[in-house]
Amino acid sequence: MIDINKYSEFMSIGLIQTTLDHEVAWADTSSVLINEYEGERIWEQIISGVKNISQSGKGPDIILMPELTIPNRHIKDLCNISCSINSIIIAGVDYNCVDNGVKNQAILIIPDNWPDSYGSGCKKIFFGKYHFAREEDKIIREHGFNPVKQSKFYLFDAGNLGKFGVAICSDFFDIERFAIYQGQVQHIFILAYNQDITSFYFLAEAISRIVFCNVVICNTGYHGGSIAFSPYNSSFRRYIYKHEGAKLFNSQLVKVPVKSLIIAQNDNDENEKMGANRFKYMPPGYEFNDFGYYRMQKEVL
Repeated sequence: MIDINKYSEFMSIGLIQTTLDHEVAWADTSSVLINEYEGERIWEQIISGVKNISQSGKGPDIILMPELTIPNRHIKDLCNISCSINSIIIAGVDYNCVDNGVKNQAILIIPDNWPDSYGSGCKKIFFGKYHFAREEDKIIREHGFNPVKQSKFYLFDAGNLGKFGVAICSDFFDIERFAIYQGQVQHIFILAYNQDITSFYFLAEAISRIVFCNVVICNTGYHGGSIAFSPYNSSFRRYIYKHEGAKLFNSQLVKVPVKSLIIAQNDNDENEKMGANRFKYMPPGYEFNDFGYYRMQKEVL
């Protein structure tokens, strides 16, 4: 029997939507990496965003940043920020060139002793993209590289904040990923650099209902379209956050449910009793699994 009382009411999530301009960042045909000028402009936005969403020096539980946001030279600086505000950071990083191949990756940074106390170090986990968008594939090949698909993905246990899965942009359209996530997570986080924001809105709601979890998309502010969605029964409560508008830098702090969602994932009768906090009913065939993964790291494929 799951111990509901060990879970927090909410998870606090910071979204930093940078405005990296792809036409500037990759204008140099001799390199597939973000150029220095655009990289430093975006880094200044990140510093500003972290200050905005951190209160009294303490950051939110988790901070999300879009796909292809962090220049490789600033990864160490990002780790220092994670430690200084005691927040997990999940952010897209610049392309990783290996031999003739290019990887599109994100980094997950976990401060030592998180969330109980501040630590001097951190743990870094990289996860990669499998499905490259057509235009992205074309640009990489024009630079003389081959896109490297990464088939592994992860489930993470954040203790009293629940479990979560992650995906990069077009991997959000991979239905097999969500068949595995169903019943095992309370949150799915997507990092994106995508202009098709309307499809993201519809897909966020669909995946939230199918997997029966919170879905949070941090898309680039260059296109807009970030969203936090939870499968509440009342329609006006489902969109916890939605940001539209192109070329707009934005940083925002949102809260998504944990404890009440886990109650709903376990028992439709208890869900019915929650009144205003009630969620939609579990989807057909839904089964809740509370596997004891290694804390904050579990490779499933």
